[in-house]
Amino acid sequence: LAVLRQLRLHSAFELLEDDADAVAAVWRRYLRTLAGDAGLSADYHALVAQLGRHTAHQALEAALARRVEFQLADAAGHVEEAVAAAGAMVPELAAFAHPADALLTDAARTRWQAWARELGAEKNKTPQNAAAAVIDAFEAPADGPQRLAALRKAFFVADEDRLSKNLQKFPAAQEAEAELQRLLPATRQQDARAHHQRLARLARVLIDSFAQLKRERGWVDMPDVERAALTLLADHELSAWVQQRLDARTRHLLIDEFQDTNPLQWQALHAWLQSYAGAGGGGEGPSVFIVGDPKQSIYRFRRAEPQVFIAAQQ
Repeated sequence: LAVLRQLRLHSAFELLEDDADAVAAVWRRYLRTLAGDAGLSADYHALVAQLGRHTAHQALEAALARRVEFQLADAAGHVEEAVAAAGAMVPELAAFAHPADALLTDAARTRWQAWARELGAEKNKTPQNAAAAVIDAFEAPADGPQRLAALRKAFFVADEDRLSKNLQKFPAAQEAEAELQRLLPATRQQDARAHHQRLARLARVLIDSFAQLKRERGWVDMPDVERAALTLLADHELSAWVQQRLDARTRHLLIDEFQDTNPLQWQALHAWLQSYAGAGGGGEGPSVFIVGDPKQSIYRFRRAEPQVFIAAQQ
């Protein structure tokens, strides 16, 4: 039934070969949906604050352009966990909601205050200033990321993850550096994961809004057709029926300009060809002749991916 729904290409439906106008039309509907959900609205405003409105919309439209691939990966559980949690990198930080929250513990306070006392006892201004910054960071009301940012500023060269030259000879500063070098990559990983999951949540809604728009307008697009072909050729029960009819007609397969093939098209084709290989194969397959040059791929707007050529070679 799912396949039949995807293949309802009768007179009530129009094939949408160029979806540019449809993509432009979906934004008003999409933004209205976001405005009605506090969580999604917060996600959207955080993404815009991070990237700017234009770049944020570009990122979402990139996900929409790969909507079928996104949905297939999402259904298989690959999207949500595509970016690992910080705890996977640094297991001892897994218990914290954010890696920098490790700085909010009593043990961290005791450790950093001891380093501050050592540095404050030095004669030079640089270690004394670092000690004062540590005291301020732990006395001021702050969350973990704010405290980490203050300590990084106190000990590291601006915009670099390395200890300031004038602090390098002090053992307390070296120990502080080691802790910061453990927390900073984990924090970046956590932030990357949060960004990825935020973008995924927003992309799901945009893809769903686009599907609703197409249903209302009676449109199907090429990704719909490609997904239906993949479903037919990859499903064990359906593929045998399809392959029987393909086998009766197809003995030689020639694909020109193969560099302009997108991953979904290749998956559908590969599912058919793979059925001939190994145990349970459907007999002798067609000869396959593929012509293309990855350097000449020009149909990226149709989701063409030159790396598919490499996959086909393998």
